[in-house]
Amino acid sequence: MSKIIKKLSSQQIDYFYQKIILILFCFVMGIPLVGHFLKIDPRTPSVENRELAVRPNLQLNGKSIFKFIIKYPAYFNDNFGFRHTLIYLHSLAKYQIFNTSPTDRVELGSSKWLYLKNFSGYNFLEYYRSKDLFTEQELMEWKSLFEKRRDWLAQKGIAYYIVIAPNKSTIYPEYVPEKYNKIHTQSRLDQLTEYLQNNSDLNLIDVRQELKQN
Repeated sequence: MSKIIKKLSSQQIDYFYQKIILILFCFVMGIPLVGHFLKIDPRTPSVENRELAVRPNLQLNGKSIFKFIIKYPAYFNDNFGFRHTLIYLHSLAKYQIFNTSPTDRVELGSSKWLYLKNFSGYNFLEYYRSKDLFTEQELMEWKSLFEKRRDWLAQKGIAYYIVIAPNKSTIYPEYVPEKYNKIHTQSRLDQLTEYLQNNSDLNLIDVRQELKQN
């Protein structure tokens, strides 16, 4: 192969490589279509927290055809051939090769540690920075809520203990990306724990030290 390439002119070599790239491009682009229409894709259960689009019905009338044309792209996007495999390989390449997070919901820390960033509109890493602390009024409201729950359970003979699970960034802050600098040294959990210990007789269990030691 190398002897043949040496005999070719630079223009022929460029043309040869362009052909190879074109063939590879068509092959890669054709994989989802082939897998979809020939049904050769070994389907795996979806891990997405949503219902995938179903294939729209097609009947031989104008209204049905119009709905089919409108809805089919959503169905194809959710069900094209080798979809799960390609998504997995894309995520793996971003994580292992390009050292970036495969999703904006997760932040990539040092030593390839992953930290949940955004979930249901809540930014966990902004919490780690202690950007927005509790106000005195908010602390009083939390205390009142916990005490109402405790008193309601006490009427039923049930003991009430409060355990707040710390975030990953609280237990392993050393791997958090440097751009998430601390604004305040005290966190919301520090505030709440200190306030409840000083202003109530609630049974609060703080597991942070035990988790850090183990």
